[in-house]
Amino acid sequence: MNTKVITAGEKLKDIRKKYNIKQYELSGDKLTRNMISMIETDKARLTKYTAKILLENIHKICKDRNIEYDITLEYLLECPEYQAKGICNEFIQLLNSTPQKVFESDFQKTLNEIESLLDKYKLKKEKTIIYTKLGEIFKISRNFHKAYTYLLRAFENSNDLFNDLELIGLIIDITCCCNNLKKYKEVLDFSRLAYIYMDNIPKDQEYKLKYNNIIAYKNLKNYNSALKEIEEIEYRFKNELDSYQFEKIKVLILKANCLKEKNFYIDALKIHKEILTLCQNDIEMYLVTLCNILEIYIEMNDSKNLKEYVDRCTSHLNQYENLQNKKYSSEIYNDIGLGFYTINKFEMSKPYFNNAIKEAKKYKKVDIILSSMEKLLNIAADDKATDEVDNLKNQLVEIMSLNLLPINNALIFEFIKYYNDLGDRETINDIVNFTKSLFLK
Repeated sequence: MNTKVITAGEKLKDIRKKYNIKQYELSGDKLTRNMISMIETDKARLTKYTAKILLENIHKICKDRNIEYDITLEYLLECPEYQAKGICNEFIQLLNSTPQKVFESDFQKTLNEIESLLDKYKLKKEKTIIYTKLGEIFKISRNFHKAYTYLLRAFENSNDLFNDLELIGLIIDITCCCNNLKKYKEVLDFSRLAYIYMDNIPKDQEYKLKYNNIIAYKNLKNYNSALKEIEEIEYRFKNELDSYQFEKIKVLILKANCLKEKNFYIDALKIHKEILTLCQNDIEMYLVTLCNILEIYIEMNDSKNLKEYVDRCTSHLNQYENLQNKKYSSEIYNDIGLGFYTINKFEMSKPYFNNAIKEAKKYKKVDIILSSMEKLLNIAADDKATDEVDNLKNQLVEIMSLNLLPINNALIFEFIKYYNDLGDRETINDIVNFTKSLFLK
């Protein structure tokens, strides 16, 4: 797209070229050729009076030559700031109509040019809209780092800080990104800001804030605060949760998981079994719940129930795999793999761990990749299956090169330890040099 702001002088020059008009012809009786030259080189400002004369002269010349023209006074006098706003609004329309443009190779160049206009002409409103939209696009694509960066820029450029619904929506998106980036304390900080900026937050927005708070508290291991927020949600939003069963299930899962972390296994199991009755028609949530129960029996070292729930999980996989969108597939496969692994059925666990890694790469779920790979490495190392370890090492290198894992992940050291025990210095040097090359990029 065109991002160039044209000065009045450049417009005049383009008009002359378009209609093949000489400077002396355009000057007429009331202007000098020198004045035309100064305007075209931006050494003299184009006033409304001069613009009217120029328009009359263009009209006369074109009429005499039987040329149709479409030049208006508004076009001639259109200020650079107005043009910049128009270009930015066109860019906003582009983001709204074809959001996939942001992933094209030449997009960054266009964005840099747009940002120059935003800064040069101090277009704060347009800047907020553009950064908010970019944040939303990258959030949907699960590139939470980029989403967070743009949403923060939008927040910094927000004009009306008080009682602004769009600002609250922006804060909610930021807290969502923070949770995915493990910036849990920032979630709580931004949530508090929302209550400072708006006295009466609409109920649906407040629910989202509180839900994101629960996730943050849970990951900060502040389970009491998480349970307190859950209790408030269950009380204040009872009717809404009863009406929207999916939301009720999500809240109950969080509640049960917090209870599990506090070692209240019986209470957690009771809630999970209640959830199973609520999600009979949702195969993915049904499997997620079975896997949550599986995790509890793993912690309780309850082999009998563990075997039962591994079997229950696998019996539903054929139905599950026919789904188009599987949001929690990596967690489900990883948990089934852990179930088999815990009951020492290592060979049976391997395909589930491999599927978990494959699905986690799609959704950029670092914890699942690390968990599944660690278990596969343990199995291969115990079996002295060097070829399998080499294959896993190559997978890890590829995943790191795709920026799906941090360079300093703990798993890389497990591989180094494995090859060190074998005395394979060459492979260790390869791993170190590769990691170093990523670090220097």
